[in-house]
Amino acid sequence: MNTSIFISESNTNYITNGNSKTFMKPVVNLSATGTNIKTLMKRNGISARDLQFLMDFPYIQTIYNWTRGINLPTIDNLVVLSKIFNVSINDIVVTDMVEINLKPAAAIMSA
Repeated sequence: MNTSIFISESNTNYITNGNSKTFMKPVVNLSATGTNIKTLMKRNGISARDLQFLMDFPYIQTIYNWTRGINLPTIDNLVVLSKIFNVSINDIVVTDMVEINLKPAAAIMSA
């Protein structure tokens, strides 16, 4: 079986250094995202109880878990939050970049 791997060199998430290649992988920062949600709530004068009502959740704990960085809102809930706060999803979710070292393509192919 002949397998080929194509990685676009125009993608700025890849860094090439000699024979090695590094991928900068975005990872969601739960704590910072929770802090963002809490800040957006304060800025807009919306309480956890208000969000619970607007989002039709049976338990307020869901909101507290977001603001404490325990859980992330689902993509559906992020869409709703973005409308409530009048911001983009990117303004809610905070990501950190993690460096992943990739093997040279020849090493990947022979593995």
